Amino acid sequence: MKVDTGEQMSKRFLANIALDHDLLFQFFLTFSRFEFALKSAGFALGNIHGSKPDWPRFGASLDLDMARQDPNCAAAVDYLALHPPWRQVVIAHGLAWDSSVSFTRLDRMDQVLELVRRIRNNLFHGSKFNDEVHSGLGRNELLLRHSIAVLHRCLELSPSVAAPYDTATL
Repeated sequence: MKVDTGEQMSKRFLANIALDHDLLFQFFLTFSRFEFALKSAGFALGNIHGSKPDWPRFGASLDLDMARQDPNCAAAVDYLALHPPWRQVVIAHGLAWDSSVSFTRLDRMDQVLELVRRIRNNLFHGSKFNDEVHSGLGRNELLLRHSIAVLHRCLELSPSVAAPYDTATL
């Protein structure tokens, strides 16, 4: 059995990934550190069998108007409101894309964070690897950049989450 070298694995790993690799890496690390920080700051759900971040409670603790005072976050919220990320769903004959969201107006921070999590889920669960249904790489990069802007603004607005985020090590 032939084993790939590190260089061969890197080439194969990044094959067909046209997104900016640094941006993709930044998004993954920002998101994972953020989830760690949420749980460390007490925004956690679970039991002895596992834990997960309590995104809805965290979002409800933030004021969208305060978040929008930052121009980068305001632009991100505006973009997500006009172009929400789709989600992959199972239908009778396979997979399809659904662009609907559970709200008609984007007027609360927990809703914004729901869209950021949808972007993360699309990447982590393999939904973004079918370029024919997406409107191009430019949109994917905008979704990542806007998600990062939202998460950074949340850190500014929540010192209790920023502290563990800033000290997280890997």
